Amino acid sequence: MNIIEKKGNDIHDIIKQFKKENKVKDSDFTYEIIQAPKKGFLGLFGNKKAIVQFKIDHLAQEITEYLREFALYAQVTIEKITIKRDDRFIYVELNEVSDPGLFIGKDGAFLLNLQYLLNLTFSSKLTEQRSIIFDIVGYRKRQKVNIEKKAHQMALKAIKTQKPVTLEPMPPAHRKIVHQAIKNVRGIRTMLLGEGLNKRIVLNPVQNDDYDAPKKPYKKPLKKKLEE
Repeated sequence: MNIIEKKGNDIHDIIKQFKKENKVKDSDFTYEIIQAPKKGFLGLFGNKKAIVQFKIDHLAQEITEYLREFALYAQVTIEKITIKRDDRFIYVELNEVSDPGLFIGKDGAFLLNLQYLLNLTFSSKLTEQRSIIFDIVGYRKRQKVNIEKKAHQMALKAIKTQKPVTLEPMPPAHRKIVHQAIKNVRGIRTMLLGEGLNKRIVLNPVQNDDYDAPKKPYKKPLKKKLEE
């Protein structure tokens, strides 16, 4: 990570000039204002220039190049790659892709594999940013809604029949969605069955539900959410 310090009369102009000189986008760097500009006596004496410290992170550029090379090899075109950050994750999303299904795979399996590959490839540079979350054309959001919907449907079936319902095997990320979706449904408790790739969630109906957390019946998601 390169650290560069710039001085000037206006912070906005300093940032604008820095981006132009280094040919970087907002997602490629962070900055800290070391000293704000200050006018001296009568605006003539003791003026202080603004000092801004920039940290250029080439990781976003490297991830972009990596994905474009992968797409070139797979003969798929990608028009837009968006990379955002927060304190825990780096979010990478592909949009306007000629064959999104190639990156998604069956039930999102290849998407998860590619996410694992990205984290493995750039692991030495993820000390501060933690880990990469990979998505394509909003698939994760749609998948989450669908998993929640199906989990609630199966929970209602278990309650109605008063018999356990065993879900199909799913990866840890999907099981977490199910657990979160079901935890506040009254009359259902979850348990795990099996090992490794065969691990499943079992929805068990219970007569005396003594969970401390407030429970509520399932409400059908709004149609708008399913179309996002």
